[in-house]
Amino acid sequence: SADAHFTGGHVIRSNAPVIQASPTLYDQSLYQTARCGKNFSYSVPVPPGLYTVHLKFAELWLKELGQRPMNIEINGRRVRESWDPASAAGRVGMAADIRDEDVAPDQQGHITINVRSTGNNEAILQAIEVE
Repeated sequence: SADAHFTGGHVIRSNAPVIQASPTLYDQSLYQTARCGKNFSYSVPVPPGLYTVHLKFAELWLKELGQRPMNIEINGRRVRESWDPASAAGRVGMAADIRDEDVAPDQQGHITINVRSTGNNEAILQAIEVE
């Protein structure tokens, strides 16, 4: 569904193709818009249970590896520190995804994802899948 349940950031767009979009090449459009900012979050309401949180990234705006480091937390637990999507993928323009399994909602029934830039450029996040 469309971008929802967020606080902070703004949307950026690109027409650049994504190399190895995940799970299929038909998911190109998921990567061509991103929430972007120095610090933003999502609070996704879910019923009680255990979930896999799948975050999708691809660097389509900057031209070099290592230019977009960010910290990523899920329900207050850091899952990546100074992580850069292009460096993780090995090149600019290629998909780099993060999966975190066995995530339980907080006491308010939400899975909260915080993304914070740790460098000069804003952090990005293209898509979230909670299953």
